[in-house]
Amino acid sequence: MIILSSKKKFLKISFILLFSFSLLPYKTKADAFVAHLFFNAKTKTLTFDKLSSENISRDKNQFISVQEFSAAQTSGEYILKLYDFAHKEISTMQFDKKDGAFAIELPYFSLAKTLKIFQKSKGQEMLSADLSQFSTCNGNGICEFEKVEPVIQNTATKLWRP
Repeated sequence: MIILSSKKKFLKISFILLFSFSLLPYKTKADAFVAHLFFNAKTKTLTFDKLSSENISRDKNQFISVQEFSAAQTSGEYILKLYDFAHKEISTMQFDKKDGAFAIELPYFSLAKTLKIFQKSKGQEMLSADLSQFSTCNGNGICEFEKVEPVIQNTATKLWRP
C-alpha cells in the first residue's frame, strides 16, 4: 500500500512538472544575418564595409530570437528592411549610424531575398544586397521539409507565415 501510494505521488508530481514546463513560452530561434557597414563621418555616407570579406554574412553560431527582435521597439536614422521573393516586406528595424565600421545583427529568415537600407529622413534607399544565396526556401509559398527548407514561424507581425 505504501509503495503504491508513493508511486502515485511520484507520477502526479512528474505529470504536474511536465505540464508546467509545457506552458512556458517557446522561443523561436534563428541563425543570424550580419550586415557589415561603414559610416564615413567626413562625407556623411553609409556604405558596406570594404574591408569586410562580405557585405552580408550568415552566422550559424549566432542565435537571435525572432520574436524578441520583432517585438523590440527600435528607432534611428536608418531603416533596414528584408524582402522575400515576392518583394513583400518580411521584417524591418531602425538603427543609428556609428562612426567607422560596425555590424548590424538580425535574425536569419529562410525566405529573405533582399536587404535594403533607407535613410529615414529622406525615405531614400541607400544600400541594397541580394540575400538569395542564403535562402533555403524557394519562394513557392511552401517550405518543403523534404527539400530541407525550414520555416521560421511565429506570431509577430510582418513575419512570413506559411
